Amino acid sequence: MTIPYMPDNLKRFKSGAPAGYTTLKNPTAAVAAKAKELLKNNMGDEFRFEILGISYFARVEPHYHPPGYKNGPNGWHKGVTVYVSKEEKLIPKSLDQQTKTPNTEALPVLKQEKPKYNLLSELDKIVKRLMG
Repeated sequence: MTIPYMPDNLKRFKSGAPAGYTTLKNPTAAVAAKAKELLKNNMGDEFRFEILGISYFARVEPHYHPPGYKNGPNGWHKGVTVYVSKEEKLIPKSLDQQTKTPNTEALPVLKQEKPKYNLLSELDKIVKRLMG
C-alpha cells in the first residue's frame, strides 16, 4: 500500500528521533496515557518527561493510518510520537506490558536481579488501576 502524499500544511513539522533518543515502538500504559495527554498541544510542540526513572522525548507531529484502521483516525492526522533515551540501560519487565500492532517491535529487556519487593511492579499496578 502506498501512503498518499503528506498535505502541504503538515510538511513544515519536524519528525524523527532527536539526538540521543530512539523511537519507542511499544509504549507502556503509562507512556501511552502521557502521549494521549500531550495530544491536546499544538503541532510541532516538543516535551521531555520521565516515568519511573526512564527518560522520554515526545513530539506532536503528523501521523498516518491507512483507510480502515480501527484504533485511531484514518489518513493524515495530528499524533504524538514518543522517543526513549538511548542511555536507558534497563527497561524493567513490569514496564514491558505492551500492546503490539502490526508495525511495532518489542524493546529488549535486560536481565536484572529480582528485589525482595518490586517497587516498579507495584507502581505499575497502581498506575494501571488509576488509568482504568
